[in-house]
Amino acid sequence: MSSNQLDFANFFSTTLAQTITASDTVIYLNSLPTPSEGYLVIEPDSTTGREIIYYTSKGVNYVTCPSVADGRGVGGTTAASHSNGATVQMNVTAEDLRAIQDGSSNTGMHQYFDESFSNYILSGGSVTQATGLIASISSGVAYINGRRLPFNAMSRTLTASKDTYIDLLETDGSNIATVSYTELASGATGSTPVSNGLHIAKVNTTASAIATSVQAFTDTLGNPIKQTSPTSMVGVYNPYKFRVYRTAAYSTAAASQTTYPFDTKSFDTNGNVDVVTNKGRYSVPVAGIYQFSGAVTVNATAGFFLVSITVNGAAGAVGGRSFGTVAQTQVQTVSATLQLNAGDYVELQYYTDGSQVSAVGTASCHFSGFLVSQS
Repeated sequence: MSSNQLDFANFFSTTLAQTITASDTVIYLNSLPTPSEGYLVIEPDSTTGREIIYYTSKGVNYVTCPSVADGRGVGGTTAASHSNGATVQMNVTAEDLRAIQDGSSNTGMHQYFDESFSNYILSGGSVTQATGLIASISSGVAYINGRRLPFNAMSRTLTASKDTYIDLLETDGSNIATVSYTELASGATGSTPVSNGLHIAKVNTTASAIATSVQAFTDTLGNPIKQTSPTSMVGVYNPYKFRVYRTAAYSTAAASQTTYPFDTKSFDTNGNVDVVTNKGRYSVPVAGIYQFSGAVTVNATAGFFLVSITVNGAAGAVGGRSFGTVAQTQVQTVSATLQLNAGDYVELQYYTDGSQVSAVGTASCHFSGFLVSQS
């Protein structure tokens, strides 16, 4: 309920300047407290008539409560009528102490914490598939805007064929973090965390199930997902790394330069490499410096053979090349350090002067890469 302007004053005491009813939100006083926001107790010595009110602004001779629901009958007391001349004091209440404890008071230590550290998850917040499109989130504790906020376990049925960003939120006046869901088109640019919140997961759905749930990385805008320490994750976690290889039998095309069609992933931590449509194509998620390497092996054949790494289909780094005059196993490798823009794509291509049978398997034909640093 309280905001960052809440303050306190010792020994403040006055009286009502006119009678009030249980529904009044403008409270006229014979003198005003110094704080512009705070808690007051009307008739503090009456066990049956005392009432705590919360005000958020002052006028010339009055204080104003935000509403009857949020400003009258606070802290288990009851909004009631009070007579002109009734005592009004700024006494210490449980609400004052909670404001200090949870950091909603401007004088709380949270403001220094907020200035020095990032929002992060202390514990919990794991997102898993319950069944179908239903995502389950485990309970835990988060620090948001310097406040320590527990959150409850929850579940939600996600929309099919979407990227859903799940955020924890700090709602002013609440001691429990709440959850927000932002839906984007599948593969869309990342979402900025909701105000006063932080990403805990990016979940991609198919028509009927959860395909991937990304946590402990960053999105395509560089926003941390499930940051788990009070300092920045940049440079600590690298979400962008992959390795693919070929499992199905394959014969290379004759006298042509072709993208090698890798069909199996060893890993792909941010879902950026395609092994279905444009097989072996890595789509660059964020601008930066990347390192790539690859290898292709052909079985007991003769002829000219080379491999290269291409960017957006254009010739790039060229690896080993050889010409076998007799049937022999040939292995060619390539590596490259490239500066790339978000949206570029990288592939491993090969060239042969005749049809050759490719060896398959994770050790024979593979392509891998990772982000070195963002730029």
